[in-house]
Amino acid sequence: MLRVTVLKSWYKNIWVQLLVSSILLLVASPVLAQPLQIAQLLPTQAPAQAPETEVEAEVEASDADEAQIEEIAERFIDLIAAGQVEQARELLNPTLKAGWTLDQMQDDWDRLQRITGQYQRRVKTQVASGNLVLIDLEFEQATDNLFVIFDDQQQIQGVDFPLQLPRL
Repeated sequence: MLRVTVLKSWYKNIWVQLLVSSILLLVASPVLAQPLQIAQLLPTQAPAQAPETEVEAEVEASDADEAQIEEIAERFIDLIAAGQVEQARELLNPTLKAGWTLDQMQDDWDRLQRITGQYQRRVKTQVASGNLVLIDLEFEQATDNLFVIFDDQQQIQGVDFPLQLPRL
């Protein structure tokens, strides 16, 4: 949506500049014996694609990155909820894999469900800022947020269950 607004602004500004330049040329140049046709100054076709600025490219890249980490976070939850902890673990970065074993992942998920009831569904997913994705999860007895933190390679570097999970 930002790109459309920027492009509309760009087209608008170029037309305004062209019109102002034409008027100044007509008014300031007494040498012109015949009237200048504004239509001759206007391009017959709009450019196929306006040149992208660095800001537009960064916004598009940022939007794509956010969509991708949002999808990875949702996939992580879907896999762990389906009992496919090994596949969910493949989405973790090497540092987190080393510190959070397969058994610990399963134990943490099971402990969360003992506190909140059986997992029901994902309610909402949003990228909070940069590399942080918040996922609202609905359980039988509670709805809570799960925080999924990503590194620069779009691998999960942290998962935080907001409810305090006492070690049993």
